[in-house]
Parts: sequence; C-alpha cells; structure tokens
Amino acid sequence: MVSVSSESCESNERLGVARSRANSEFPAETNESLMIPDTDLTTDGALSLTCMPNTTTTAMETSHPAVSPESAPETEAFLSVWRTHARLLAESARLCRAYGITEQQYNVLRVLYLGDPEGMPCLEVAARLPNRVPDITRLLDRLLRMGLTNRERLASDRRVVRVSLSQKGLERVEEITPRLAELHRSRFSRLKSGELAELSRLLHKLSPVFVAS
Repeated sequence: MVSVSSESCESNERLGVARSRANSEFPAETNESLMIPDTDLTTDGALSLTCMPNTTTTAMETSHPAVSPESAPETEAFLSVWRTHARLLAESARLCRAYGITEQQYNVLRVLYLGDPEGMPCLEVAARLPNRVPDITRLLDRLLRMGLTNRERLASDRRVVRVSLSQKGLERVEEITPRLAELHRSRFSRLKSGELAELSRLLHKLSPVFVAS
C-alpha cells in the first residue's frame, strides 16, 4: 500500500495553486511554448514533477474557423481595391476642398462640363455620375446657391429642369481638373501603359456584376 504523507499533500496543493497562477499570468497566446508543471506521486510516495503542454493556443486557433489568417483570393482582391480607393479618394477630396467644393460637387461640375453646353436634365446628370447620389436635387441646389451652375425649366415642358455651368463653375472645373490629372499620374506612375489598360479592363469586367445586383 502506498502511503502519502501530509507534507506531500500540502506540497501537491501548493504546486496546484502555482500552476493555476502561471496559467493566469502567462496566457498561452503570449508564449506558445509555455509548459505548465504538473505533479504525480511515485510508488514510494515521493513527489514527481512532469510537464503538461498548454493546449489553450490550439483551442483558440480552432474556435473561429470562419476567420482564417489566410484569406481567400477574392477577399485579398477586395481589400486591395478598397485600400487603394480609400487613399485615392482622400487625396482627391483634399484637393477639391482647397478650391471650396467637395469631390461629389466637382463630379457634377465635370459632368456638366463634358455634356451639352445648353444644359442637361437633372436625372441625366445623376445617371452620368461615377457613383450614386441619394439626393441629386439637394446637391444641385447647393451648387446653384454657390453660383457654380444655372438652372431653368424648359418652355416646352415645365416638368423638365435643365442644369448648366455658370462662368464661375466653368472656371472652377478648369482649375481643378489639371491638378487632379497630375495627382492621378503621380499615383499610377509605377504602372506602365499596358498595365493601366489591363487594370481598367479587369475592373470594367466586374461592372456587370454590380449592375445585375
């Protein structure tokens, strides 16, 4: 029969407390090779120290199977486009603010600049913008108050409102456009002309997906 002294039991309890404290003070994610000591009794009643590997890291790694550090190619492509778009948009917006307008307001002015000099219906302006505008009427009202556009109703159909550039608006577009073109050239300077064409082709290839949705 194996006899265990009270001293051995007390030592076992103390080591158990120390082991619990080690787990709390040294979490597995900060030291994957951490080995936590455990105790056992030999046949002669003496204490024997063993090492038990900490399996907390393995449990944590498998607790979120939907989020993998190795992203799918589609996710990587999305993140790359998203980051690049955000940086380009921030720089363009900053440039437009230097001229007292937002980038969205510049887009409207540019559409009018490239469109019919006699003006365009409001809905046509909205359709030609590079992104959707939730309230094109309010945006056009703002440009009108700033003196950058003109607006009139057709005599033949009072329901149709045509918007055109004012002289001030035309000058604003001609001031900003060369600066934006220079910004775009500098940011895409690492790509050759063929690579730029291929980049545009691939992005245009995605367009029908969003139109369908």
